[in-house]
Amino acid sequence: MTDLLKVAPYSKIRFYQLLKEQFGEQGKNAFFIGFHLYAFRKGIRCAQRAVSQGLPLDYNSYQLCRESVFHTAEARKDPGPQSKSVKEVQPGQIVSCNYGCSTKDCLWEYDDTPELEELFCRNVDRMMVYAFNPEIGLGYEVTETFRTSDHCEHRCSWKGIDPDMPQPQRTEEAPPLAYLTWSSYVSFAEIAVSIFGEPGKAVAAQVKQEIIQKFGMDIWMKMEQYKGMNLDLFYRV
Repeated sequence: MTDLLKVAPYSKIRFYQLLKEQFGEQGKNAFFIGFHLYAFRKGIRCAQRAVSQGLPLDYNSYQLCRESVFHTAEARKDPGPQSKSVKEVQPGQIVSCNYGCSTKDCLWEYDDTPELEELFCRNVDRMMVYAFNPEIGLGYEVTETFRTSDHCEHRCSWKGIDPDMPQPQRTEEAPPLAYLTWSSYVSFAEIAVSIFGEPGKAVAAQVKQEIIQKFGMDIWMKMEQYKGMNLDLFYRV
């Protein structure tokens, strides 16, 4: 697994730890708002990508256009251990069970805080789907995580889901992994600065420094090449 794939989970852990240490419950709430911004941006960019291709804002389009790190060029070259995924489609509902997750592996490697893992795993896909199309997102939930089972289980209830609907295979790559990692870091940094001012800016600077120390300046420079890009607008691959 490429080190770049580990940077986003690591930066989330450090933002969470530092904000909680310095600001207590207020810091945890600030982290959650940053998490909202990060996930909503991904979902909104996904929706823009779908519409730009003339696709409807339905479940299949979300799967085709979502910004999954596993569809980046970097992850395809170095995917790490492959995980089994099982889907069951019923009228009005689709259930997806995943038996491996590199994000979970990174969270366990760098931090063993169940509350952070539950926060992330229960909400990230639900928020992204909601930002893509609230009508679908209202029926999306994560019913199992790796803290409660040997797999994570996602259920999406929506009128447009049908067992006979086509299951198109994605061919287009997601935006570059460095771009997605930058978007993650910036979303948390912006909220930290917005809420806490200079102390929040110091937290963001510390996370940056720790990323450089742990993963190297080259990786940080790959991320920072996207500085100044509007992260609310989709990346044209």
